Amino acid sequence: MGGALAGVSRTPDGGDDAWTGAFAVSIGRGFGEHANAYVEMGVFPGFHAASSESYVGTGVAYLTSDDVQLDASCDFGLNGDSTDAQFAAGVSWRF
Repeated sequence: MGGALAGVSRTPDGGDDAWTGAFAVSIGRGFGEHANAYVEMGVFPGFHAASSESYVGTGVAYLTSDDVQLDASCDFGLNGDSTDAQFAAGVSWRF
């Protein structure tokens, strides 16, 4: 499985809004019925009053039941405007 996305976002910032783009690709693989992993790369060019950032990352998810998923991810910045490293973990449940 894989995917791609493109988009534009506006972040209000007083009188000078920040406009950025988003271009990303990802590829993932399932491991059995309950686990999957992915790698991704994203570029977020700054158009107006925003810096340009780019990242590469990876993540994993595990379904503990039909209604609960555990996940973890990490991203690493590829340029000077990007955060050096970001880590996340979470739990999602369907109700």
